[in-house]
Amino acid sequence: MDETEVARLLVAAQRRDHDAFIALMEFYRPRLWARALSCSRDRFSAEDLLQETYLRAYRNIHQARDSRALGNWLLTILQNAGTRQPPAAVPAPELEADEARAGACEALQEASTWGEQRHELQQALTQLPPQDREMLSLRFGAGLRAEDIAAQLQERSGTIRMRLCRALNRLRSLMGVKRASVR
Repeated sequence: MDETEVARLLVAAQRRDHDAFIALMEFYRPRLWARALSCSRDRFSAEDLLQETYLRAYRNIHQARDSRALGNWLLTILQNAGTRQPPAAVPAPELEADEARAGACEALQEASTWGEQRHELQQALTQLPPQDREMLSLRFGAGLRAEDIAAQLQERSGTIRMRLCRALNRLRSLMGVKRASVR
């Protein structure tokens, strides 16, 4: 979707054309989803955050002035919704007594290791520049290919691949991971 089409859809959405609004949200969804995942603890919280963003955007679409800045406007709404949203309670899984006892020690050890690795990853991610975090979120959080990211950000796919490679290398460096040599 090019800038002209985004501008046309924005004007139509501001006139309460539901199809135009939906088309805009679908266009920006990968970018919003990646950011929602990076702001949330899990997919369910990210989905709630995305829904809240859509609702606020729909209510305030008349305030969007520049179609070229629409993506950033939506990301700002998402960020604001994320800071105001109370953390969701995580329901405890219901297990049979025998299932709960079997392998509890192994599960605790694995969870502890995973928790440490996740914490280390989150710490490293917070040290990355925002552009790197966005690249990694779009690629690994939203599962987009470099070509899809390029289309979303209106960049060349080669540029996106280079930015992804550099972001991954910075992340590896922060985490002390050496890249395996390929022969």
